[in-house]
Order: sequence, then C-alpha cells, then structure tokens
Amino acid sequence: MSSALGLLLLLAPVGAIAWVIWAYQRKAGAKDARSRERVAALMALRPGSAAASGSPRVAAVAAQGVPRSAAAASGATRERFLTQPETLAYYLLKAGLPRHEIFARVDLAALLAAPETDAGRASDPQRLDVRHYELDFVVCDKAMRVVAAVSLDDQPGKPGGEWVQGRLAGAGVRFVRVNPAALPQREQIAVLVLGSAG
Repeated sequence: MSSALGLLLLLAPVGAIAWVIWAYQRKAGAKDARSRERVAALMALRPGSAAASGSPRVAAVAAQGVPRSAAAASGATRERFLTQPETLAYYLLKAGLPRHEIFARVDLAALLAAPETDAGRASDPQRLDVRHYELDFVVCDKAMRVVAAVSLDDQPGKPGGEWVQGRLAGAGVRFVRVNPAALPQREQIAVLVLGSAG
C-alpha cells in the first residue's frame, strides 16, 4: 500500500509538468495560427490581388498615396499613419521578426550619432541632410539596439540611397530595400532583414 502511494507521489509532479508543457504548446500554437491568419488577411489586401481589386474602398485607399512632402506642406492630417503598402510591410516585419521591435518612419538623424555639417554637404552634392531623410522602418532588438533599416523601394530612383546605405553600413546597421509590390514571405523576413534566421 505504501509503495503504491509512493509511486503515486512520484508520478503526480511528472504529470503536472507534462500538462503545463502541453498547455503552453497549445497556447503558442494558437497564437501562431492567429498571426498567420492576420498576415493572410493582409496579404489578401495587397494592391493588385483579387480581394483588393474587388473592394472599391481598398482600391481608393491604395490609390490615395499622398507624397509625404505634399501632406506635410499642406498641414493636413493623414487619414492613415501608414499607407496600405507600408501597413502590410509593417505587419509582415512584426510577424517575421517576433523577437524584435519595429519602428516606422524614423528620421535618419535618429540613427546616426554625428549629424552632417553644412560644409560636408556643400562639398558633395550627393550627400543628403540626415535630418530630412526618413527611413520607412527601423528594426531593433529587445535592448533597443538598431540592427537594420528597411526601405520600401517604391521609388527606384530615390536620391541618396547609396549614400544612406554607406552611412548606415559605417554605423554597423544593415540597410535592406524591399519591393512593396513583391513582398517576401514571412519565413524569409529574418534572413532578408537580419542576414540570418535569428
């Protein structure tokens, strides 16, 4: 009788640990499934997709892309903080880099320690004023160290891209261009942005 009770006392903690592990895995799986559903829903809204072309409201928002400088000059409030392609890219980055923080529309000056001087800009017309250059997304680790900057390459001839890439590389920050019309899959984001699967 006492040996059966002893065996029961030994098996009870093992059973409790197994139940905790099972419950955690079930919860993590459900969270991952919800994340995949959100990404799939956003992918259905991608411009040019069947869902996007069937919805006049989505098409109107996609066609509404007001240039950043025009919106700032008019003093008007934007209907959305991020455009639809930017929103899709943001959620894709969040889903693909769950152990990182994603920030949108960050001034280049916030990343670089030493601002450009007027003399430096005057001597090289290719240089930009870092205070006026905006990065689409900045990726930080949980300690808020900048690990990458992401630019939506919706304007292939955007001036200063090579210069910005050089400045960020000098600061140890990876610079990635992403085509918003052909976004990578969620599973490819970590390798593309971080250069590794981590």
